[in-house]
Amino acid sequence: EGNESAWTLIYDEVIVMNDRNIPTKIVAFDRNIFITAGATQSFYIFTPNKLMYASGTTEGALVSSDSAMELYEGLGMISKFSSNPSDTYSPRVFRGSIGYDLNSCGNNVCDIGETLSNCPEDCSEKVIEASPTASAGAIGTMFHIEATRDIELSSFDFYSAIVATGEVQVYTRPGQYNGYEIDEAGWSLVYDNPSLTMNGRSTPTLLGDIGVRIPKGSIQSFFIYTPTKLMYAPGSVEGSLFSYDDSVKLHEGIGVT
Repeated sequence: EGNESAWTLIYDEVIVMNDRNIPTKIVAFDRNIFITAGATQSFYIFTPNKLMYASGTTEGALVSSDSAMELYEGLGMISKFSSNPSDTYSPRVFRGSIGYDLNSCGNNVCDIGETLSNCPEDCSEKVIEASPTASAGAIGTMFHIEATRDIELSSFDFYSAIVATGEVQVYTRPGQYNGYEIDEAGWSLVYDNPSLTMNGRSTPTLLGDIGVRIPKGSIQSFFIYTPTKLMYAPGSVEGSLFSYDDSVKLHEGIGVT
């Protein structure tokens, strides 16, 4: 209770508080707090304006629970991080509510709160499928994707027009490509292989190590180019949504001759 160095500050704001009859909401922590199954996490809410709580029965006793979480009785403090036992009131019960997102690691969906680091089985090497068939082709294709969560795009698979060894390049730019189809300015080269072995129309060719990070809510355009030609399918409306999953939305693009 009195060792401030053992705590991590996750919220520090000047806010308008609504007195004891209307709850005051605390949102947008500086960092996400992930609590693994079976783990215990402590919290300390401080304001010099004072907050309300209820008297408890036993410090550490169970107050409330649901299918995912248990809340226990704690204590009140009259001085911030005081080591004086007389500055604490115990037991006390937090008055308010606790919002949380359920982390369901292992369900093959990269849910809110899950990342590559805390749930690699759900969040690593995710794949969104584009068109399973292709009846046309050109030396390149441009399209954009929208990230519905923070992602890092790691690779592309594509189908070449013929089995051959040749040059393949991948360019990217933030936002939609419209207006920049013939303007190289603003495009960044993220993949460049002058002699890639391409597998033809029946077997996909992998382009790895792309490494483009796309923040949640952002749009990123890509241009895949090879003079050997790649295959694609005719679409319906340029820019319309073609495919999506829990992290990415893929939109129809164009062919580049």
